[in-house]
Amino acid sequence: MYNLSGGLGNATIGTSHPSVNQGGIAVKQPERFIPVAQGFFVTGIANGSVRFRNDQRQFVTEASGNSIFVAAPGSNANNNPFSNYNTSSDLRPKFRFGFDSPNLIHRQLLLTIDPNASNGFDRAFDGYQYDPQIDDMSFNLNNEELNIQAIDQVDITTVLPLHVKVGTAGSISIKIDELENVDPSLDIYLKDALNNTFYNLRNANYVSDPLAVGDYSDRFSIVFNDPTTLSSDSSQLSESDIIIFTPAGQDALHIKKGIQMDINTVTFTNMLGQQINTWDVSDQHGIIKIPVDQIATGNYIVTMQTSYGTQIRKVIIK
Repeated sequence: MYNLSGGLGNATIGTSHPSVNQGGIAVKQPERFIPVAQGFFVTGIANGSVRFRNDQRQFVTEASGNSIFVAAPGSNANNNPFSNYNTSSDLRPKFRFGFDSPNLIHRQLLLTIDPNASNGFDRAFDGYQYDPQIDDMSFNLNNEELNIQAIDQVDITTVLPLHVKVGTAGSISIKIDELENVDPSLDIYLKDALNNTFYNLRNANYVSDPLAVGDYSDRFSIVFNDPTTLSSDSSQLSESDIIIFTPAGQDALHIKKGIQMDINTVTFTNMLGQQINTWDVSDQHGIIKIPVDQIATGNYIVTMQTSYGTQIRKVIIK
């Protein structure tokens, strides 16, 4: 499967990564261009014509991959705003999650962070699961099963429900197959709602207790925060207890404390989950000022380590 979010191979027999599969049937991962004589299908959502134009053709050898290609004379392909997608210059964060089943089926899912996507279904960015297996896993988006999902941002509030199907009773494994352009400080967890437990997938694969045959649509999800690890001293303060704002004409974020507290550090994280900077706060008197003249305009998550625990706010830098 291939779309603007990236390429994804089929499910495989064997438990290793499909790109380097040693114990099963290795498969190729689809790339940007469809080779000569390669079959494909098109799904339409309305009546009309499907047009194939000559300027859509490119001369690309299979050995070259996506890193180098030569545009056909007169082609306007490189004027496409998405022309650098899924090439060596594509810096979007991508998460590849793996699923291993009792029948030794390996399924990989792709999550891509793209500001052009949303939390709903996005054509050309999200991909349905067309090849369900006896055991399987998919993203569960409004009861639709997806192999590829794109969202516009990831933060500690992001929840990605999973649908797991077990055709033969036994244990399953969910893990990280590969990460591309993902901030190494971003936590990635598998949540098991049965006991409200969180498993850090960066540290180890999740392996379930033996599961009965059936569908599990509301038990497992990918999240980026473990609320059970918060300090017992942490408490969620009201908006008026910590007020953050950027006064017009000033290149500084102002943090005003409504109650007596210490703010030890301030961290900026962008909507792609990438940590931008962390500042140590030494002066606790009056309004705390954080320089943002080197911060690009946009939306950010502000994480503050305080005497009341971790406090989080959102801010827009203009």
